[in-house]
Amino acid sequence: MNIKKLLLVFVTALIAQFSFALAAPASVALASSQVQQSNRVVDFHSMLDAGTYGIYSDATLLNGPPATGIKTAIVVYAYKDNYDKVVNQTVFDSDGSGWQEYYDYGTKKWSAWSQFGGGGGQKGDKGDKGDTGPQGLPGVKGDTGAQGIQGVKGDVGAKGDTGVQGIQGIQGVAGKDGANGKDGKDGLVNPMTATGDMIYAGANGFPTRLGAGVAGQVLTLSNSAPIIPIWQTPANILSFNVPISSVYADAAIPAVVVLKNSSGTTQLTQNGLLCNSTGLMNITQQFSLVVASGQTISISGRLTFYNISAITQSNYYVNIQVLGLTTGGQLVNLGTQTQTTLSKAQYGYTNANFSAKQTLVTDLIAIGIQAQVVYAEANNTAVVNTMFAQVTIL
Repeated sequence: MNIKKLLLVFVTALIAQFSFALAAPASVALASSQVQQSNRVVDFHSMLDAGTYGIYSDATLLNGPPATGIKTAIVVYAYKDNYDKVVNQTVFDSDGSGWQEYYDYGTKKWSAWSQFGGGGGQKGDKGDKGDTGPQGLPGVKGDTGAQGIQGVKGDVGAKGDTGVQGIQGIQGVAGKDGANGKDGKDGLVNPMTATGDMIYAGANGFPTRLGAGVAGQVLTLSNSAPIIPIWQTPANILSFNVPISSVYADAAIPAVVVLKNSSGTTQLTQNGLLCNSTGLMNITQQFSLVVASGQTISISGRLTFYNISAITQSNYYVNIQVLGLTTGGQLVNLGTQTQTTLSKAQYGYTNANFSAKQTLVTDLIAIGIQAQVVYAEANNTAVVNTMFAQVTIL
Protein backbone atom coordinates (compact mmCIF):
# COMPACT_ATOMS: atom_id res chain seq x y z
CA MET A 1 0.00 0.00 0.00
CA ASN A 2 1.51 3.44 -0.98
CA ILE A 3 1.34 6.64 1.06
CA LYS A 4 -1.77 7.94 -0.76
CA LYS A 5 -3.73 4.78 0.03
CA LEU A 6 -2.54 4.86 3.63
CA LEU A 7 -3.72 8.46 4.05
CA LEU A 8 -7.02 7.57 2.39
CA VAL A 9 -7.65 4.79 4.94
CA PHE A 10 -6.69 7.14 7.79
CA VAL A 11 -9.03 9.94 6.60
CA THR A 12 -11.83 7.45 5.98
CA ALA A 13 -11.49 6.22 9.55
CA LEU A 14 -11.60 9.77 10.93
CA ILE A 15 -14.79 10.55 9.02
CA ALA A 16 -16.46 7.27 9.97
CA GLN A 17 -15.95 7.81 13.71
CA PHE A 18 -18.41 10.71 13.62
CA SER A 19 -20.94 9.02 11.32
CA PHE A 20 -22.79 6.66 13.69
CA ALA A 21 -23.75 6.37 17.40
CA LEU A 22 -25.17 3.08 18.63
CA ALA A 23 -25.60 1.35 22.01
CA ALA A 24 -22.34 -0.16 23.38
CA PRO A 25 -22.00 -3.95 23.50
CA ALA A 26 -22.07 -5.97 26.66
CA SER A 27 -18.35 -5.23 27.55
CA VAL A 28 -17.31 -1.67 28.46
CA ALA A 29 -15.22 0.11 25.78
CA LEU A 30 -11.67 1.26 26.70
CA ALA A 31 -11.34 5.06 26.72
CA SER A 32 -8.48 6.74 24.81
CA SER A 33 -7.05 8.12 28.07
CA GLN A 34 -6.58 4.55 29.25
CA VAL A 35 -4.69 3.60 26.10
CA GLN A 36 -2.48 6.58 25.40
CA GLN A 37 -0.19 6.09 28.39
CA SER A 38 3.16 4.37 28.80
CA ASN A 39 3.48 0.84 30.12
CA ARG A 40 -0.27 -0.01 29.80
CA VAL A 41 -2.09 -3.31 29.20
CA VAL A 42 -4.26 -2.80 26.10
CA ASP A 43 -7.03 -5.30 25.26
CA PHE A 44 -8.12 -4.64 21.67
CA HIS A 45 -11.41 -6.46 22.27
CA SER A 46 -12.31 -3.68 24.73
CA MET A 47 -11.60 -0.87 22.22
CA LEU A 48 -15.07 -0.58 20.68
CA ASP A 49 -15.61 3.20 20.69
CA ALA A 50 -14.92 4.92 17.36
CA GLY A 51 -11.76 7.01 17.52
CA THR A 52 -7.98 7.24 16.98
CA TYR A 53 -5.67 5.83 19.68
CA GLY A 54 -1.87 6.20 20.12
CA ILE A 55 -0.29 3.12 21.74
CA TYR A 56 3.24 3.13 23.26
CA SER A 57 5.79 0.56 22.22
CA ASP A 58 6.10 -0.70 25.80
CA ALA A 59 2.36 -1.50 26.01
CA THR A 60 1.30 -5.10 26.65
CA LEU A 61 -1.17 -6.14 23.92
CA LEU A 62 -4.07 -8.51 24.50
CA ASN A 63 -5.97 -9.83 21.47
CA GLY A 64 -3.82 -7.47 19.28
CA PRO A 65 -1.74 -7.85 16.11
CA PRO A 66 1.94 -8.90 16.16
CA ALA A 67 3.09 -5.28 15.60
CA THR A 68 6.10 -3.60 17.27
CA GLY A 69 7.01 -0.07 18.13
CA ILE A 70 4.68 2.85 18.54
CA LYS A 71 1.27 2.07 17.05
CA THR A 72 -1.75 4.05 16.00
CA ALA A 73 -5.18 2.31 16.24
CA ILE A 74 -8.24 3.60 14.38
CA VAL A 75 -11.70 2.25 15.28
CA VAL A 76 -14.64 2.85 12.90
CA TYR A 77 -18.24 1.55 12.49
CA ALA A 78 -19.94 0.11 9.43
CA TYR A 79 -23.26 -1.71 8.70
CA LYS A 80 -24.26 -4.74 6.70
CA ASP A 81 -27.36 -5.00 4.47
CA ASN A 82 -29.35 -6.47 7.36
CA TYR A 83 -28.32 -3.43 9.46
CA ASP A 84 -26.08 -5.47 11.77
CA LYS A 85 -23.31 -3.23 13.12
CA VAL A 86 -19.61 -4.01 12.43
CA VAL A 87 -16.66 -2.55 14.44
CA ASN A 88 -13.47 -2.28 12.30
CA GLN A 89 -10.09 -1.90 14.01
CA THR A 90 -7.06 -0.79 11.94
CA VAL A 91 -3.57 -0.61 13.50
CA PHE A 92 -0.58 1.18 11.81
CA ASP A 93 2.88 0.13 12.98
CA SER A 94 5.85 2.54 13.16
CA ASP A 95 7.31 0.99 9.98
CA GLY A 96 4.14 1.84 7.98
CA SER A 97 2.70 -1.66 7.89
CA GLY A 98 -0.91 -2.15 8.94
CA TRP A 99 -3.13 -4.75 10.61
CA GLN A 100 -6.89 -5.07 10.55
CA GLU A 101 -9.68 -7.04 12.35
CA TYR A 102 -13.43 -6.52 12.90
CA TYR A 103 -16.23 -7.47 15.34
CA ASP A 104 -19.64 -8.49 13.93
CA TYR A 105 -22.57 -7.60 16.25
CA GLY A 106 -24.81 -10.02 14.35
CA THR A 107 -22.64 -13.12 14.91
CA LYS A 108 -21.01 -11.80 18.12
CA LYS A 109 -17.55 -12.89 16.81
CA TRP A 110 -14.13 -11.30 16.11
CA SER A 111 -12.24 -11.95 12.87
CA ALA A 112 -8.54 -12.84 12.73
CA TRP A 113 -5.96 -10.03 12.27
CA SER A 114 -4.81 -9.55 8.66
CA GLN A 115 -1.75 -7.52 7.60
CA PHE A 116 -1.46 -4.97 4.80
CA GLY A 117 1.20 -2.43 3.56
CA GLY A 118 4.85 -2.30 4.77
CA GLY A 119 8.06 -0.16 4.85
CA GLY A 120 10.48 0.67 1.96
CA GLY A 121 13.49 -1.37 0.85
CA GLN A 122 14.46 -3.61 -1.97
CA LYS A 123 11.83 -5.67 -3.56
CA GLY A 124 11.87 -9.00 -1.91
CA ASP A 125 11.19 -12.39 -3.31
CA LYS A 126 7.63 -13.18 -4.12
CA GLY A 127 6.11 -14.40 -0.94
CA ASP A 128 3.85 -17.33 -0.52
CA LYS A 129 0.20 -16.78 -1.16
CA GLY A 130 -1.30 -15.23 1.94
CA ASP A 131 -4.32 -16.47 3.78
CA THR A 132 -7.66 -15.30 2.52
CA GLY A 133 -8.47 -11.94 4.08
CA PRO A 134 -11.63 -11.24 6.02
CA GLN A 135 -14.76 -10.76 4.05
CA GLY A 136 -15.13 -7.20 2.85
CA LEU A 137 -17.98 -4.99 3.94
CA PRO A 138 -21.10 -5.33 1.81
CA GLY A 139 -21.37 -2.80 -0.99
CA VAL A 140 -24.05 -0.15 -1.12
CA LYS A 141 -27.29 -1.42 -2.55
CA GLY A 142 -27.72 -0.21 -6.13
CA ASP A 143 -30.67 1.81 -7.40
CA THR A 144 -33.71 -0.10 -8.56
CA GLY A 145 -33.71 -0.56 -12.32
CA ALA A 146 -36.37 0.98 -14.53
CA GLN A 147 -39.57 -1.00 -15.01
CA GLY A 148 -39.69 -3.01 -18.20
CA ILE A 149 -42.15 -2.28 -20.99
CA GLN A 150 -45.47 -4.11 -20.63
CA GLY A 151 -46.03 -6.86 -23.20
CA VAL A 152 -48.77 -6.76 -25.82
CA LYS A 153 -52.14 -8.09 -24.69
CA GLY A 154 -53.00 -11.42 -26.30
CA ASP A 155 -56.17 -12.10 -28.33
CA VAL A 156 -59.30 -13.45 -26.64
CA GLY A 157 -59.76 -17.18 -27.20
CA ALA A 158 -62.67 -18.48 -29.24
CA LYS A 159 -65.92 -19.44 -27.43
CA GLY A 160 -66.44 -23.20 -27.10
CA ASP A 161 -69.39 -25.02 -28.66
CA THR A 162 -72.59 -25.56 -26.66
CA GLY A 163 -73.03 -29.11 -25.43
CA VAL A 164 -75.87 -31.38 -26.60
CA GLN A 165 -79.12 -31.12 -24.58
CA GLY A 166 -79.99 -34.20 -22.56
CA ILE A 167 -82.98 -36.44 -23.34
CA GLN A 168 -86.20 -35.57 -21.44
CA GLY A 169 -87.33 -38.17 -18.91
CA ILE A 170 -90.54 -40.19 -19.27
CA GLN A 171 -93.53 -38.81 -17.33
CA GLY A 172 -94.64 -40.98 -14.41
CA VAL A 173 -98.05 -42.66 -14.08
CA ALA A 174 -100.64 -40.62 -12.19
CA GLY A 175 -101.47 -41.96 -8.68
CA LYS A 176 -104.90 -43.30 -7.69
CA ASP A 177 -107.33 -41.25 -5.63
CA GLY A 178 -107.06 -41.87 -1.89
CA ALA A 179 -109.83 -43.53 0.11
CA ASN A 180 -112.32 -41.33 1.98
CA GLY A 181 -111.50 -40.71 5.63
CA LYS A 182 -113.57 -42.22 8.42
CA ASP A 183 -116.35 -40.17 9.95
CA GLY A 184 -115.15 -38.31 13.02
CA LYS A 185 -116.54 -39.10 16.48
CA ASP A 186 -118.86 -36.73 18.23
CA GLY A 187 -117.13 -34.05 20.28
CA LEU A 188 -116.85 -34.19 24.10
CA VAL A 189 -120.17 -33.53 25.80
CA ASN A 190 -119.71 -31.35 28.88
CA PRO A 191 -121.42 -33.08 31.84
CA MET A 192 -120.77 -30.29 34.36
CA THR A 193 -123.86 -28.37 35.48
CA ALA A 194 -122.87 -26.32 38.54
CA THR A 195 -120.01 -24.26 39.96
CA GLY A 196 -117.30 -26.48 41.50
CA ASP A 197 -118.19 -29.54 39.42
CA MET A 198 -115.35 -31.77 38.18
CA ILE A 199 -115.02 -34.30 35.34
CA TYR A 200 -113.51 -37.78 35.67
CA ALA A 201 -113.42 -40.78 33.33
CA GLY A 202 -116.27 -43.11 34.06
CA ALA A 203 -117.12 -46.44 32.40
CA ASN A 204 -115.37 -46.82 29.03
CA GLY A 205 -113.79 -43.40 29.51
CA PHE A 206 -117.15 -41.64 29.32
CA PRO A 207 -116.97 -38.08 30.79
CA THR A 208 -118.67 -38.19 34.20
CA ARG A 209 -119.60 -35.35 36.55
CA LEU A 210 -118.40 -35.15 40.18
CA GLY A 211 -120.28 -32.51 42.06
CA ALA A 212 -118.52 -30.13 44.47
CA GLY A 213 -118.04 -31.40 48.01
CA VAL A 214 -118.77 -29.50 51.21
CA ALA A 215 -116.43 -27.47 53.41
CA GLY A 216 -113.91 -29.65 55.29
CA GLN A 217 -114.12 -32.59 52.87
CA VAL A 218 -111.11 -33.84 50.91
CA LEU A 219 -110.91 -35.58 47.51
CA THR A 220 -110.02 -39.26 47.76
CA LEU A 221 -110.79 -42.60 46.06
CA SER A 222 -113.50 -45.05 46.95
CA ASN A 223 -112.56 -48.24 48.83
CA SER A 224 -114.60 -50.57 46.58
CA ALA A 225 -115.10 -51.09 42.84
CA PRO A 226 -115.47 -49.14 40.74
CA ILE A 227 -112.57 -47.04 42.08
CA ILE A 228 -113.68 -43.48 41.44
CA PRO A 229 -112.96 -40.05 42.96
CA ILE A 230 -115.17 -39.16 45.94
CA TRP A 231 -115.42 -36.39 48.50
CA GLN A 232 -114.90 -37.56 52.11
CA THR A 233 -114.67 -36.02 55.54
CA PRO A 234 -111.07 -36.66 56.81
CA ALA A 235 -110.39 -38.92 59.79
CA ASN A 236 -109.76 -37.42 63.21
CA ILE A 237 -105.95 -37.35 63.58
CA LEU A 238 -104.29 -36.49 66.90
CA SER A 239 -100.52 -36.08 67.41
CA PHE A 240 -98.68 -36.27 70.74
CA ASN A 241 -95.04 -35.21 71.11
CA VAL A 242 -93.83 -35.09 74.73
CA PRO A 243 -90.20 -34.38 75.84
CA ILE A 244 -88.82 -37.72 77.03
CA SER A 245 -87.25 -36.07 80.09
CA SER A 246 -90.78 -35.40 81.46
CA VAL A 247 -92.03 -38.98 80.92
CA TYR A 248 -92.44 -41.28 83.94
CA ALA A 249 -89.61 -43.83 84.21
CA ASP A 250 -88.53 -46.53 86.62
CA ALA A 251 -84.76 -47.19 87.02
CA ALA A 252 -84.00 -44.02 85.06
CA ILE A 253 -83.47 -40.36 85.91
CA PRO A 254 -83.68 -37.13 83.85
CA ALA A 255 -80.23 -36.15 82.52
CA VAL A 256 -78.49 -34.05 79.85
CA VAL A 257 -77.17 -36.53 77.24
CA VAL A 258 -74.24 -35.61 74.95
CA LEU A 259 -74.92 -37.11 71.50
CA LYS A 260 -71.90 -38.05 69.34
CA ASN A 261 -71.50 -39.53 65.88
CA SER A 262 -69.74 -42.85 65.15
CA SER A 263 -66.30 -41.14 65.10
CA GLY A 264 -66.86 -39.64 68.57
CA THR A 265 -67.48 -36.03 67.44
CA THR A 266 -70.09 -34.23 69.56
CA GLN A 267 -73.21 -33.39 67.53
CA LEU A 268 -75.56 -31.88 70.14
CA THR A 269 -76.86 -32.25 73.68
CA GLN A 270 -80.43 -33.21 74.62
CA ASN A 271 -82.52 -33.63 77.74
CA GLY A 272 -83.33 -37.32 78.18
CA LEU A 273 -83.60 -40.24 80.57
CA LEU A 274 -80.46 -42.10 81.73
CA CYS A 275 -80.60 -45.61 83.21
CA ASN A 276 -79.31 -45.61 86.82
CA SER A 277 -79.67 -49.31 87.62
CA THR A 278 -78.64 -52.21 85.38
CA GLY A 279 -81.59 -54.48 84.56
CA LEU A 280 -85.15 -53.58 83.56
CA MET A 281 -85.95 -49.94 82.75
CA ASN A 282 -89.66 -49.09 82.48
CA ILE A 283 -91.04 -46.01 80.64
CA THR A 284 -94.74 -45.09 80.75
CA GLN A 285 -96.72 -42.17 79.29
CA GLN A 286 -100.49 -41.50 79.10
CA PHE A 287 -102.33 -39.28 76.54
CA SER A 288 -105.92 -38.09 77.16
CA LEU A 289 -108.50 -38.47 74.35
CA VAL A 290 -112.14 -39.55 73.97
CA VAL A 291 -113.06 -42.35 71.57
CA ALA A 292 -116.56 -43.86 71.44
CA SER A 293 -117.33 -47.56 71.35
CA GLY A 294 -117.64 -48.94 67.81
CA GLN A 295 -114.98 -46.60 66.34
CA THR A 296 -111.67 -47.88 65.00
CA ILE A 297 -108.52 -46.39 66.44
CA SER A 298 -105.03 -46.57 64.78
CA ILE A 299 -101.93 -45.65 66.79
CA SER A 300 -98.26 -45.33 65.69
CA GLY A 301 -95.17 -43.77 67.25
CA ARG A 302 -91.54 -44.19 68.21
CA LEU A 303 -88.91 -43.98 70.96
CA THR A 304 -85.20 -43.23 70.36
CA PHE A 305 -82.48 -45.06 72.34
CA TYR A 306 -78.79 -44.06 72.53
CA ASN A 307 -75.67 -45.74 73.99
CA ILE A 308 -73.06 -43.62 75.74
CA SER A 309 -70.62 -46.58 75.66
CA ALA A 310 -70.72 -50.05 74.06
CA ILE A 311 -73.28 -52.37 75.67
CA THR A 312 -71.78 -55.52 77.25
CA GLN A 313 -75.06 -57.41 77.94
CA SER A 314 -75.79 -60.54 75.91
CA ASN A 315 -79.42 -59.47 75.23
CA TYR A 316 -80.49 -55.90 74.63
CA TYR A 317 -83.98 -55.05 73.37
CA VAL A 318 -87.19 -53.13 74.17
CA ASN A 319 -90.83 -54.28 74.35
CA ILE A 320 -93.53 -51.64 73.66
CA GLN A 321 -97.25 -52.13 74.40
CA VAL A 322 -100.13 -49.73 73.51
CA LEU A 323 -102.95 -49.65 76.13
CA GLY A 324 -106.36 -48.00 76.40
CA LEU A 325 -108.00 -46.62 79.54
CA THR A 326 -111.78 -47.16 79.67
CA THR A 327 -114.35 -44.92 81.36
CA GLY A 328 -114.55 -47.58 84.10
CA GLY A 329 -110.78 -47.24 84.83
CA GLN A 330 -109.72 -50.53 83.22
CA LEU A 331 -106.64 -51.00 80.98
CA VAL A 332 -107.14 -52.88 77.70
CA ASN A 333 -104.56 -53.92 75.09
CA LEU A 334 -104.99 -52.10 71.78
CA GLY A 335 -102.77 -54.45 69.77
CA THR A 336 -99.91 -56.90 70.03
CA GLN A 337 -96.67 -56.03 71.76
CA THR A 338 -93.82 -54.71 69.56
CA GLN A 339 -90.23 -55.91 70.23
CA THR A 340 -87.15 -54.12 68.82
CA THR A 341 -83.51 -55.23 69.17
CA LEU A 342 -81.33 -52.28 70.21
CA SER A 343 -77.87 -51.41 68.87
CA LYS A 344 -74.99 -52.29 71.26
CA ALA A 345 -72.39 -50.04 69.57
CA GLN A 346 -70.90 -47.04 71.35
CA TYR A 347 -72.79 -43.88 70.23
CA GLY A 348 -75.32 -46.21 68.54
CA TYR A 349 -78.89 -44.97 67.81
CA THR A 350 -82.02 -47.09 67.55
CA ASN A 351 -85.50 -45.83 66.64
CA ALA A 352 -87.98 -48.28 68.19
CA ASN A 353 -91.26 -47.92 66.25
CA PHE A 354 -94.60 -49.20 67.48
CA SER A 355 -98.15 -49.41 66.09
CA ALA A 356 -101.59 -50.74 67.00
CA LYS A 357 -105.09 -50.80 65.46
CA GLN A 358 -108.30 -51.78 67.24
CA THR A 359 -112.12 -51.43 66.85
CA LEU A 360 -113.35 -50.44 70.30
CA VAL A 361 -115.99 -52.35 72.22
CA THR A 362 -116.08 -49.75 75.00
CA ASP A 363 -115.50 -46.03 75.34
CA LEU A 364 -111.93 -44.80 75.97
CA ILE A 365 -110.79 -41.71 77.85
CA ALA A 366 -107.02 -42.12 77.34
CA ILE A 367 -104.29 -44.23 75.72
CA GLY A 368 -100.99 -45.26 77.28
CA ILE A 369 -97.56 -46.20 75.90
CA GLN A 370 -95.60 -48.67 78.04
CA ALA A 371 -91.96 -49.55 77.15
CA GLN A 372 -89.71 -52.01 78.96
CA VAL A 373 -85.95 -52.08 78.17
CA VAL A 374 -84.44 -55.50 78.92
CA TYR A 375 -80.83 -55.56 80.23
CA ALA A 376 -80.40 -51.79 80.26
CA GLU A 377 -76.97 -50.69 81.60
CA ALA A 378 -76.55 -48.08 84.32
CA ASN A 379 -75.05 -44.75 83.19
CA ASN A 380 -74.95 -46.06 79.61
CA THR A 381 -78.47 -46.70 78.24
CA ALA A 382 -80.29 -43.45 77.47
CA VAL A 383 -83.62 -42.45 75.91
CA VAL A 384 -83.51 -39.12 74.05
CA ASN A 385 -85.60 -36.74 71.95
CA THR A 386 -89.36 -37.12 72.54
CA MET A 387 -92.04 -39.75 72.93
CA PHE A 388 -94.03 -39.36 69.71
CA ALA A 389 -97.45 -40.89 69.07
CA GLN A 390 -100.09 -40.28 66.36
CA VAL A 391 -103.67 -41.43 66.85
CA THR A 392 -106.13 -41.68 63.93
CA ILE A 393 -109.83 -42.23 64.68
CA LEU A 394 -111.38 -43.85 61.62
